[in-house]
Amino acid sequence: MSPLSNNSLFLEYHRNPLNDYLARGLNVCLSTDDPLQFHFTKEPLMEEYSIAAQVWKLSATDMCELARNSVLISGFPDFVKSHWLGLNFWEEGVRGNDITRTNLPNIRVAYRHETLTEELRLLVSAALEARELQPRSMPAGSPMHQKQVYPDKLVHLSPQPLTDLTEEV
Repeated sequence: MSPLSNNSLFLEYHRNPLNDYLARGLNVCLSTDDPLQFHFTKEPLMEEYSIAAQVWKLSATDMCELARNSVLISGFPDFVKSHWLGLNFWEEGVRGNDITRTNLPNIRVAYRHETLTEELRLLVSAALEARELQPRSMPAGSPMHQKQVYPDKLVHLSPQPLTDLTEEV
């Protein structure tokens, strides 16, 4: 996200979702967008971090998490990512965090990983439970007429594109 660019074009800082996304644990990062047009310093990315820190009162931990996310989702080759994040950067949770390189406390990484794992578990559990509760076919006159449950996947049939609600487990 580029809050400076967004603020200039269409989205004021107080309406920008970056802080909400970060608080919820989404994998967000800061970036620059047309630095010659929207930034006033020689270091546009540092400017984005400075503005974000001031506007949303981000902590040092928040800033380190944003920086780590930036490297993780970047297009850098793995050898560059391992230089900045540590040799095990690709591993999930605390095992993938080298605090000496990221300065991101393991407790934050553990919290994010545990929260994500639990949310995924709840989604899969709900999808499996819904599949078990649904009849295999719907009578033509029922309100569920446009839904069809297949034994291997739960699929909603509508004029919109098909969307799988569960992966095969």
